[in-house]
Amino acid sequence: MNAQRQKQAEAIFLEASELPAEQRSALLELRCNRDVGLRAEVASLLQHLDGSERFLDNAELRALTASFSAPRPTDDAVLPRNRRVGDYTILEVLGSGGMGVVYVAEQERPRRTVALKVIRRGLGSPSMLRRFEHEAEMLGRLQHPGIAQIFEAGAAEVEPGWGQQPFIAMELVKGVPLTEFAQKRGLGTRDRMELLLKVCDAVEHAHQRGVIHRDLKPGNILIDDAGQPKVLDFGVARAADADLQVTTLQTSVGQLIGTLPYMSPEQVAGDPAEVDTRSDVYALGVVLYQLLTGRLPHDVKSRSIPEAARVIRDEAPARLSSVNKALRGDVETIVAKSLEKDKSRRYQSAAQLGEDISRYLAGQPIAARHDSSLYMLRKQLRRYRGAVLAAMLSILALVAFASIASLQSARNRVLASKLSDQLALVESERTKTTKLASGLAEQLAMSNVERGRLLGASGSLRLAEDLIWAEHLKNPSSLYTRWALWELYCNEPCLSTLIGHQRSVVTAAFSGDGSLLATGDSTGRLTVWRTSSGQPLRMFEPQGKGNVNKVAFSPDGARVAAGMMTGNARLYEIRDGVVSDPVEWPASEKSIRSVGFTREGLVLTGAEDGNARAWRDGKLVAEVNVPNRIIRSVLGLPDGRMLTGSSDGLIRSWDLQNAQCLQTIKTGHREIAAMAAAADGVHVATGGTERGLKVWNLDTGQCLREVIGLGSPVSGVALSPDGSRVVVAGWWTADLYDVATGAMLDTLAGHTQDVEGVAFSDDGRLLATVSDDATVRVWEARPGAALRVLQQQGESLSAAAMSPAGGLCAIAGEAGVIKVIDARSGALIKELRGHVGEVHSVAFSPDGMRLLSGGKDGSVRLWDIGWGTCTAELREGRGDVFSVAFFKDGRRALTGGRDEILREWDLETGTVERRMEGSANPIGTIALRPDEALVAVTPDGKKVHSWDAGSGAALPDLVSGESPWVVTHSPDSNLLALGNWSGTVEIWDAGRSTLVRTLHGHDQLVASVAFSPDGAIIAAGSLGGAIKLWEVSTGRVLATLGGMRGSVQSLAFSPDGSLLIAAASGGTAGLWDLSYYERHIAGNVEGRLALAGAEAVDGTRVDTLRRWTKAVLGRSWPRWTASDQPAN
Repeated sequence: MNAQRQKQAEAIFLEASELPAEQRSALLELRCNRDVGLRAEVASLLQHLDGSERFLDNAELRALTASFSAPRPTDDAVLPRNRRVGDYTILEVLGSGGMGVVYVAEQERPRRTVALKVIRRGLGSPSMLRRFEHEAEMLGRLQHPGIAQIFEAGAAEVEPGWGQQPFIAMELVKGVPLTEFAQKRGLGTRDRMELLLKVCDAVEHAHQRGVIHRDLKPGNILIDDAGQPKVLDFGVARAADADLQVTTLQTSVGQLIGTLPYMSPEQVAGDPAEVDTRSDVYALGVVLYQLLTGRLPHDVKSRSIPEAARVIRDEAPARLSSVNKALRGDVETIVAKSLEKDKSRRYQSAAQLGEDISRYLAGQPIAARHDSSLYMLRKQLRRYRGAVLAAMLSILALVAFASIASLQSARNRVLASKLSDQLALVESERTKTTKLASGLAEQLAMSNVERGRLLGASGSLRLAEDLIWAEHLKNPSSLYTRWALWELYCNEPCLSTLIGHQRSVVTAAFSGDGSLLATGDSTGRLTVWRTSSGQPLRMFEPQGKGNVNKVAFSPDGARVAAGMMTGNARLYEIRDGVVSDPVEWPASEKSIRSVGFTREGLVLTGAEDGNARAWRDGKLVAEVNVPNRIIRSVLGLPDGRMLTGSSDGLIRSWDLQNAQCLQTIKTGHREIAAMAAAADGVHVATGGTERGLKVWNLDTGQCLREVIGLGSPVSGVALSPDGSRVVVAGWWTADLYDVATGAMLDTLAGHTQDVEGVAFSDDGRLLATVSDDATVRVWEARPGAALRVLQQQGESLSAAAMSPAGGLCAIAGEAGVIKVIDARSGALIKELRGHVGEVHSVAFSPDGMRLLSGGKDGSVRLWDIGWGTCTAELREGRGDVFSVAFFKDGRRALTGGRDEILREWDLETGTVERRMEGSANPIGTIALRPDEALVAVTPDGKKVHSWDAGSGAALPDLVSGESPWVVTHSPDSNLLALGNWSGTVEIWDAGRSTLVRTLHGHDQLVASVAFSPDGAIIAAGSLGGAIKLWEVSTGRVLATLGGMRGSVQSLAFSPDGSLLIAAASGGTAGLWDLSYYERHIAGNVEGRLALAGAEAVDGTRVDTLRRWTKAVLGRSWPRWTASDQPAN
């Protein structure tokens, strides 16, 4: 069986393994499409999975029996009673499936009974363990009474010799399915609607955290003895299978995930990109239909899978009233809207469905019928039936009693007024519905962005881009979506996506300075791109037939050579930014497989006829021949030699002048598929057709590194100029390896089809990948460049500050030394020594010429930065000085510490002007507002003490429900931010002393907080070393920054907000360039616009986005200089 067929069989097997045994035969019939051999192969795999001894009869191809999925105590994959799995003891088997077994188990700490799912032995690859644990952790954050909680995900050695097996511990729910509960209790319509309302609330909770169930059905909704619904299996299958190709996050088009009768039309279509939160709304509609009528909307039990899918997609379900006339009206309307085929016409969220159920239960008009004025009028008239009856009686009285006509007329006018009021109410409700729809659209967008974040974290760049860019193009000014892209490209540093080729792109090469990139495709089109803007310098349309098989730049970057499938060679000249028309000549009777240049500028060609030739101005200069072999690679070395790699697996070194072979290296490859050399001409990488990669030393002929068992055949290789890294292209991805260790450094996974070629820039900073999907991507070869490490290791750090101009930064810690560092170059400017013991706090003066510091030795020191000397030492009281701050005049300063006194100093005289007491606890942080009212926070208790800076009078305490640790003010003085012990950040209205919002994200003590200069962003560092950024106006998390070891003790923004400095107790200090990945966003704008289509994006928004892109691409980038060494 070939690789493609094997891959197809594995994909079908993985899909079938998740289905009950009785459904597998129908799936095999659909997927194998009369291919008896393929079906037999899949059936054999399924038979092996469950340990059966039976042989599947190829003639009859019977369906797998139900015993495959039933728990079998004799199965060697089932763990015995009392077996330990981590902190859990097995009690009994609860259930079994294709991928794992679920047990009733007892947890040791805390002691409780749980449901424990253990993945079958042998399925726990290292990458699967990492993704399994990551996704289960995300799903474990779903905290809701209506969702069965996931307590823990991990891996443990269960059986000797099988290694680590992943498991999930979750809440053990004892209950009965939703429909069975309603039937046994004899519940009426209202009670059944109330049950589903609780389920809607649980599902909406998950949607708001970016999680979609995709398999809602009565069997996954159990009702406990208290009548509380519990939604089960919320993404557990997805987390458990996250390393497989049927993962929830990476389901391929055409694959069905879910239980067929409950699947939405977009689910049965098999396109995962169309599945969102509204698919769960459809499933809730099916469940409600079944709950109310005892039957499903569509009878698909006896139908084949394709026929069942067609029914769900095309046929309307029977109306509820046709089953039970008592359900006519609002209930029928709610169910019908939930089951709309077009998801845009459904309820847009589970919350919206729940709200309509609540309105029905309260006797209020439902939103599903707000567009019917007649319906609203009828509803309101029913509410005011007494007034309407009075009006009718008045009309009758008018006919009967003409004498009281004037009185009755007055009554009619009153009733008409009421009726007018009700019609106005109808319009008001319509306006509210419009606002509600807008809010739901925003929630849906937020859910899509969060799903994109999860996909990006798991390495699915293209899927993540599709989701996040779709929302960003709707609102290019959104801080939330821009930062989601920033975080995405921080993890997957794609600088630009180049769109212009129409077919497979097969080759790429950088110019010497990296400013240009040449690419060629299977139609014969050649394009030269500017790497700075991602725009084509010139695009050459196909001339005749055949691929551009290979392109190469001359050493001086002034010429591009191209080898054609026709056997011709082409040469393009580049002068003053203009690419000339090519000079073309016949270079071989067969296809040219490779081109290159010698150091003297000769064009080299290698062909399928075994000839390697050197050319000058289209005239043959030298020729060598490898009989009966194909020359797949030809390289010019710095010492003048020519190197060839051929289909016999040999590397040959040639003297061109004498046409002699100087050296032959047997690589061990069956055939050399690709070859590349480092800048020194000594190190060479080869990729073989047998999925092997090797790096060689030409001087010794020795293999320095071998990587075997690659995931696909090699289609291209590139070696970094210094020979330290090698990248290999294959199916869908390009993998980057460290030559010295053989470790995989990164996987570049941005293409949707095979990667055909790769190229390094001469400085090793850029990588290009080209693919069968007709796109070109340019990557940063060294990710994480936005973080400049100021100190990698050393003493614990506790203080960091930025100068007012942003040119300098300072860090200090337990060694008592203050380091002043150039923020641009990272160079150490001064070391300020004088403190004995730890320096707790540092602050720059308003003019940036001086520095104030407080330390463990109880002293406050004033430093002249230019001279590097201490100009004043201030002492009063005893104990640590924890915090220092300058007034705006630069002549006065504030200090606070262990002795609980806040002091105002005159720095010119060195005396204390004012003492402010009453703290009752050590003063940990001082925050001086721009209007110079000051605030101090104590490390103990729940009060924030404040004083008036002018008079020194104590102001009322701010009482928090948490335990504040640090405090800071917004630049406009209107907001106060508190970092708390619990891991939350509270934002308070400083004038009214009222809580505005609480920011969640950290799960440990918040040790530092800082507002950006424009007040739009707040940063907070935690005890665990993470830094999170929030949007102040919405409270949404924008990004999470890593790279710190230990507690992040201090944070500070540069004056323009583009830099963030951090110092941590683990000895690390770093400077984040917060504008760094804007370059990556800007570089991908045109590609995303091309993919979206001009008609899909509003012109005004496109103009806004392009203006921003032009400004970003016009900036100097990258910010950091070549020297990138820590200051210590």
